[in-house]
Amino acid sequence: ELGHFLVAKACGVKCEKFYLGFDVPIKIGPLALPRTLGKVQWGETEYGIGIIPLGGYVKMLGQDDNPANAQKEAERVRIAKNAPPPPDASSAQAPEAATEYELDPRSYPAKSVPQRMAIISAGVIMNLIFAVVFAAVAYRMGVTYDPCEIGGTSAGSPAWVEDVPLATKVVQIERSGKDSEHLRFDWDLRQQIALHGLGEDPRPIDLKVKLPGGEEQWLAITPSDRLVKRGLSDFASIGIRPTDSTTLASKPHVIPGMAASRAEPRLEGGDRIVAVDGKPIDPAGANEQGELPANELEAALAAHLAQPLMLVVERAVEPDTASLARQSLEITLPPQPLRTVGLALRIGPVEAVRMHSPAARAGLLVGDTIQRVNQQPVGDPLVLPQRFEQWIGQPITLEVERQTADKRELVQLQVTPEPRYQYEVALIPGSLVPVESVGMAYAVHNEVDAVEPGSPADKAGLQPGDLVYGALFVAATEEAAQTAKELFGRSFDEETQIDEQRENWPYVSALMQMMPAGTELELRCVRGGQEMVARLRPEASPQWFYVDRGLQLVNLTRVHTATSWSEAWRLGFRETKEKLQQVLNFLGKLVTFRISPKTLGGPLMIAAAAGSEASLGTPRLLLFLTLLSANLAILNFLPIPALDGGHIVFLTAEAVTGKPVDERLQGTLTLIGVVCLLGLMVFVFANDIGRLFM
Repeated sequence: ELGHFLVAKACGVKCEKFYLGFDVPIKIGPLALPRTLGKVQWGETEYGIGIIPLGGYVKMLGQDDNPANAQKEAERVRIAKNAPPPPDASSAQAPEAATEYELDPRSYPAKSVPQRMAIISAGVIMNLIFAVVFAAVAYRMGVTYDPCEIGGTSAGSPAWVEDVPLATKVVQIERSGKDSEHLRFDWDLRQQIALHGLGEDPRPIDLKVKLPGGEEQWLAITPSDRLVKRGLSDFASIGIRPTDSTTLASKPHVIPGMAASRAEPRLEGGDRIVAVDGKPIDPAGANEQGELPANELEAALAAHLAQPLMLVVERAVEPDTASLARQSLEITLPPQPLRTVGLALRIGPVEAVRMHSPAARAGLLVGDTIQRVNQQPVGDPLVLPQRFEQWIGQPITLEVERQTADKRELVQLQVTPEPRYQYEVALIPGSLVPVESVGMAYAVHNEVDAVEPGSPADKAGLQPGDLVYGALFVAATEEAAQTAKELFGRSFDEETQIDEQRENWPYVSALMQMMPAGTELELRCVRGGQEMVARLRPEASPQWFYVDRGLQLVNLTRVHTATSWSEAWRLGFRETKEKLQQVLNFLGKLVTFRISPKTLGGPLMIAAAAGSEASLGTPRLLLFLTLLSANLAILNFLPIPALDGGHIVFLTAEAVTGKPVDERLQGTLTLIGVVCLLGLMVFVFANDIGRLFM
């Protein structure tokens, strides 16, 4: 709006109002709200803040976006060119001279087409100028970001199948992109992967990566839309997550009730783990604050499930002060027994085989279903990975059922598990179960295959053949419910669906490990066409363990600081260009129905995102404002009547034809545009409100 205002003033247009927000009358019953939060008259312009804090406007003489005011505004800018002669008293039949009118030279309609185009386009130009300024200032201050350093791969995902090593760093996205050590996980990598995964057939994305040893190579990975097709995700992915650090969060630093809460001596928020079982963590990957990547810590957690770990932590001597002094402590972290209800659900088919793995060498195929392992029943598919560890280095027999061209047959394969461990929890709906030592990942169906005698499931009367269709956690106390919601962002009255389409039992089991003590699991089941509900209280297994011990680690972040203002401006232009491309790509996918309109957000989503970015520091907030400015620049320049782009269309038509667009037609189109914009506002508000209650 400042752009419109300054250029209008420069062109000699009278600006009657300059407002942030809108000063519309609001009446609720007998209560009439003030139109403004404050205003002041300075010269010929009234400056103020409207009661509705959405956008703003400049009111120029002769211009009004409200079609209802068009006629009134047209009358205001007409001034008489000559006054009529006074009536002649001696002549009753004196002719009446016609009065001629012209446009007020200080009105908007009186200006030339190029001047009016400059005034209208100035808003978009100002958006872009401020986008560059915001980004440049942010990079000069130093932008904290999540680097494209791979901290884990999801079981069965494309990155897992490709065997992308942990600590691999993405340094270029697409061969047409630019090599950079400062690519951001969310804003650069994740968004490009999502765009490549749109449509019926996801496209491979080329990634230039730097391996842990320093070697660079190109990878072509096709995003998986498996979860999208099952209604469990909005976007395809390649199954990678950013790297965590070994620093504990300030609050909560551990999950109550899990092993980390029983560590001796107690762990505290801000503790930095620097050694595990006598082995110091390599400081080569530390960030600017000295925080260490968690890859070695997570590997130790995965490799020593059943054993306590001796941690060496550095703790601030004077927490919550500027002091950098730290003390060193040795802390014993006990193992985390697996919480179980005694149910073994039926194992599903193999959905992924890792490249160059023992399973791949043995000839295991996607679609095979494991029937027996070393002449033993499969048992609970969730603990099968731990059972394989007893056979590491030993050839074992897998009996699998395989669909051939015309029949299903049993095939025996020889496979030798290898000592390979990876830290990954199934906290994503639809997660597969990986057997890292073999290199396969499978689903878990919703049919009960076995019930452990004397277990909570056995006492509740569950039987093999029962179908589990829903899972609901029941908190013991309101405090426990609130704790779980803060940890996982989900309500206790939110049921998780489990069926052949949504194979969510691994996800439910992962949540079960982290729920507060006393939490019960309510299962909705079907037996012989009859629905039944069983409430079970999970118990700690004496035999099996869980990889996550309840450490709440913060992400490993890095800081990108421009060393000079010239570099800051260059980064500001780059950032603005990238954000414009992202918005244009998004709109292109939206109008071609490759992105759901449900992904659109409005003021509530903007406020939430702004708050989240602001919590990470002023530079991150400035980068969010860069995105917002780029978004506004493009949306406001769309050829929709009532937006700046619509005005440019009308002015272009006037320049071509030599006369203004018919006022009636212009008013009708503008009214249609306003109705469409109001409908869009209602839609995005509904999306925002829907997200609040999800």
